[in-house]
Amino acid sequence: MAATVGDKIKQLVEWAPALSLVSAISAAKTAKEKAEGALNLMQFVAAKTDTKIDDDLLERFEAVLLSPQGQELFDYIAALVTAVSKTEMPS
Repeated sequence: MAATVGDKIKQLVEWAPALSLVSAISAAKTAKEKAEGALNLMQFVAAKTDTKIDDDLLERFEAVLLSPQGQELFDYIAALVTAVSKTEMPS
C-alpha cells in the first residue's frame, strides 16, 4: 500500500525529535555529553516500538556506557570515527 503525502508528513513529525537528538550529539563538547545524547536517541527510538527486547538491551547498554570502561570505549570509538571522517576515501 502506497503512503500518502499526509502519511509521510505524519511520519516526519513523529520522528522530528530524533533530528534534535542527533543535533545535540553533534553539538556536545565532551565524550560523556555525546554518550548521554546517544543514549537519549536510543531511548527515543526504543520508545517507538512495542518490543521488550530493545528496552532490555538499552538498559544494559546504558549501564555499560556510563561506566568508566564504557566511557573509555566511547571515547576511543568517537576518536576513531573522527579520524576516519577526516581521511579522504578513495573513489
